Amino acid sequence: MAGDQLAVMKHFGFKRFGPIGHDRGARVGYRLALDHPGTVQAFVSVTFIPTDFKMNAAAPASK
Repeated sequence: MAGDQLAVMKHFGFKRFGPIGHDRGARVGYRLALDHPGTVQAFVSVTFIPTDFKMNAAAPASK
């Protein structure tokens, strides 16, 4: 999805931009910022838990 967002922004002539995302959109924006730091000049996340944190929290505790 982050790649799709980048393609849309490039199509409309944006070379740099600052996405704002909520919930699933925040995950997309986060991935976009990680993969394309030269394109994303700023990123705002609203109510987002990073995937690795969520996955680790859901995993059973090791003994």
